[in-house]
Amino acid sequence: MLLTLEVEYRVEFVAALRQTGSIRTSAVENAFANVPRHVFIPGVPMAEAYVDRSHPVRPAPRSERYERDDETSPGLRSQL
Repeated sequence: MLLTLEVEYRVEFVAALRQTGSIRTSAVENAFANVPRHVFIPGVPMAEAYVDRSHPVRPAPRSERYERDDETSPGLRSQL
C-alpha cells in the first residue's frame, strides 16, 4: 500500500515526537497521527508543518507580519 506524502509526514512526525518523549499516551499519539496539522497553519509548506517547532499563526497587531505562537510547538502542545 502506498502512503500519501501527508501520511508519511505524519508517521515520521509522530515517531520523532515519541523519540523525544513528547508523546506519552496513546490518545495523544492518536491525535497527532490523525489530525492534519498543515491545515491549521496556512502559508506553511506541508513538510515544515510536521516539524517540532512553532509556526506563525496570526497577524501581529497593527502589522502585516505574522507572530509566532509558542503554543503551536507540537512538543509543547503534546504535553498540555
